[in-house]
Amino acid sequence: MFRSSRRDSVEGAGAAILRVRTLGAYPFVPAIPVEYASHRKIRERNKLHYRFNHWPIWIFVFFIAPGPLTLDLFERGFDSRMALWLGAVIVGTGIAGLRGRLPGVEAKPYIIRFTEDRPNPLYRRICYTFAWSEVITFAVLNITGLAIAIRDRRVESENVAALPPGVLSAGRNDLAARRARSVAAR
Repeated sequence: MFRSSRRDSVEGAGAAILRVRTLGAYPFVPAIPVEYASHRKIRERNKLHYRFNHWPIWIFVFFIAPGPLTLDLFERGFDSRMALWLGAVIVGTGIAGLRGRLPGVEAKPYIIRFTEDRPNPLYRRICYTFAWSEVITFAVLNITGLAIAIRDRRVESENVAALPPGVLSAGRNDLAARRARSVAAR
């Protein structure tokens, strides 16, 4: 069935000799090793540095949550109110992190495969609702502020401060990706 092996030289470092068995005009390709996802070793616990590196993300998310305070931060700078709020956020997120109640700070990985249908715990829904609503809110506020500045030909952040402080409806209606009641791929 197979023709005898022919030798083709391969140019490059060492000029190795390649042996190819052919069946008619098509080369015979040996079996390609296949790796199944179910055979992969999955970590049992999140490493300490992995858990610690997620904490500042949630500190930032909850620190900028109160819109008027954040607006004052950008207008007037850091003051004692910001320091008290930052301290409360660090303590609160630190306690939640030690209890494993912040996404990415859990002792064991929560999402292992994106095809699994697992319930999304309340703490994850709350955290991702805050995060996504802030992303949406700041984008809307920036676009609105730019539109007002273009229209009036001047920049005033007070015009933007009158807008609603958050866009939580996206999270409540399960429109935000990580906020849904299930973590399965959609």
